[in-house]
Amino acid sequence: MAHPSLPLDFLDDGLIESGDYRDWYTALKTIKTRRADRAILDELLESIPQEGLLEPLWIEVTNGTCRLSLRDGHHRAVALDMLRIRKFPYRWSWTSPKGLDRPRPRDPLPGHVLEALNRKAAL
Repeated sequence: MAHPSLPLDFLDDGLIESGDYRDWYTALKTIKTRRADRAILDELLESIPQEGLLEPLWIEVTNGTCRLSLRDGHHRAVALDMLRIRKFPYRWSWTSPKGLDRPRPRDPLPGHVLEALNRKAAL
């Protein structure tokens, strides 16, 4: 069974936020210009067209608020955008005051989370 996917446009500060950076602009600028990050990006830009995306992006969902952020996969997200690939495979997990739940590699986001995400995207 394949991983579920979402539109790449959902990787936006109002929809799925950048978890490791202040905002997506900062993530893009840093990954494209910092030498170590650019080396990773260049490898992905070469490998993705040949092999596909080998590791899905990891979305963290805050339990209770349905706030979504990217936990892992910033370099892959930038590479997909540069390659104009418009959907990304994902896995996800809940996070709460008790900590992070295990990733759910093949389960789609729960219906209420997808509905909230689609409502925000429509605005």
